[in-house]
Amino acid sequence: MDLKEELMSKHTEQVAEVGVGRSEFGRIRLLILALFFLSGACGLVYEVVWMRMLTLVFGATAFATSTILAAFFGGLALGSFSFGRVIDRGGNPLKTYAILEAGIGIIAFLMPVLLSGLNDLYIQLYRQFDIGFFPLSLIRFSLSFLVLMIPATLMGGTLPVLVKYFVRRQERLGWNVGSLYAVNTFGAVVGTLSAGFFLILLLGVKEAAYLAGAVNLLIAAAAWVLYRRLAVAPDPTPESGEKPDEPMEEDGGALSPSLARLALWAVGISGFCSLALEVFWTRALVFFLDNSTHAFTTILTGFLLGIALGSTFIARFVDNTKKLLGWFGVIEILIGISAILAIPILNHSTPVIERMMGASLDPMFPWKWMGMRFATTLSVILVPTILIGATFPLVTKIYARNVRKMGTALGNVYSVNTVGGVFGSVLAGFLLIPAIGVQNGIILVSAINVVVGGVLILSEPGMVRKTKLVTLTTLGLAFVGVGTFYLTSGTLVLTSYTERIEAAEILSYEEGIGATVKVFESEYGERLISINGFPVAGEPLGLQDAQKPLAHLPLLLTDAENPRVNLVGFGAGGASWGVMQYDVAEVDCVELVPAVINAA
Repeated sequence: MDLKEELMSKHTEQVAEVGVGRSEFGRIRLLILALFFLSGACGLVYEVVWMRMLTLVFGATAFATSTILAAFFGGLALGSFSFGRVIDRGGNPLKTYAILEAGIGIIAFLMPVLLSGLNDLYIQLYRQFDIGFFPLSLIRFSLSFLVLMIPATLMGGTLPVLVKYFVRRQERLGWNVGSLYAVNTFGAVVGTLSAGFFLILLLGVKEAAYLAGAVNLLIAAAAWVLYRRLAVAPDPTPESGEKPDEPMEEDGGALSPSLARLALWAVGISGFCSLALEVFWTRALVFFLDNSTHAFTTILTGFLLGIALGSTFIARFVDNTKKLLGWFGVIEILIGISAILAIPILNHSTPVIERMMGASLDPMFPWKWMGMRFATTLSVILVPTILIGATFPLVTKIYARNVRKMGTALGNVYSVNTVGGVFGSVLAGFLLIPAIGVQNGIILVSAINVVVGGVLILSEPGMVRKTKLVTLTTLGLAFVGVGTFYLTSGTLVLTSYTERIEAAEILSYEEGIGATVKVFESEYGERLISINGFPVAGEPLGLQDAQKPLAHLPLLLTDAENPRVNLVGFGAGGASWGVMQYDVAEVDCVELVPAVINAA
């Protein structure tokens, strides 16, 4: 804060206001930030819990994950886009926020019943009509998507509504947007940790959702009380003769509409790259997080933490920074460089864990192992995600041209960034990983970041040509250097702690849509199949003993003559072979990971 701004702030605090005083107004803002923190926590509790519920509906985690991500991101985009325009047309932001939070809480209590009802509907459809797997899956996806879109849309509307309440001075726009975004994301970190490690374990799946729903209703009640309080004594609006419709200045003048649209397109592509990188990191890090049910929670927590820190950091400087388009470009290039620099960490994390953890993982000290999980995750993703988190407040500052249309501007930025993220996550998981692998995928997406950054720097009107060329040349050479080094130093082969203990030689390696599948030979000459670093089938007697009962026990216990048999999971074929030793009419085997067939 400069001297002029500090003096103005002190002056306004001394001026007698009608209604709510400045100090009380400050306390109200802090209370709203606390409510928004809790709201962010509830949102991520829902995401984790509803994914668990959808797994029971779909029967496969991949379909459940795709549905929940598509619905959440789609709803957030629709909600921010729609409610940003609604709040700009009039209405009290606090009242609208209270209604949104109440709607989220009510739906949270209804969601277990709705999802259970959908499951019953699917069963009846399958029994009444002769439809195949893919039409049924499409119906399940469509209905589940529509149900989940409702609360996600309400969640997406909360940010632009509160920003409309908070942003009263254009020179503090970046600080207010960054603070709100960071507080909500820090809440999401807490919600992810709570749901993944504590709430589901201690309360249960539905009960965790009910707890979050109750918190949302309390948030709504508190916001409503504040709305009624301020309706009696209105809070101060534009300070010190501000002009809300005055365009935001950038080096003496607002950026042209075409450059503002360029920043909007760029943040959409940045969202694409960010979620694609999250998919790549998740596929890679699961090898170092022992493929546990906590792996996804750990990665998501680290990703959100970096975004929150980046948003907090940039909020302190963005309002007093010039040449924002150029700085946006520099950050995009640094995202690409830092993402590539994480590749050697992925190559060497497992041996580091071996040395730090010792020869065995002591189950009596789970917090030690959990700490190592977070340390490994943050070593890979913290720097890139901090940079990613800095982009949203920065672009909002660039794109928002006046306070009166703040909701619309923020809704546009948030929705475009979110839609880009949807496409990035889908294309990375279903196209890029099977086609070019994790390492090349990271390099390709990083290159897109660099190209976007270069275009932004060249488009910055406040930078002279020489400065642009020097900046681009320096950052470009750094990217080309690290990219070339890792492309020529060999392919990234993801190896888990367990595989390093047992493996002597990798015979087959395939990064598919569902998982990374390997065949390796142990030091005793036995071949094993591993999925995401965890041995699941093979020649060792221990694995054979695990496979044989899958065939013998059900058939020894059945009274049916010539039964039809269905196995889920082929593995190395041991259970399928065991079933064929009986007098059976028909055997069907369903393998969820296609690469396993090639490995077998």
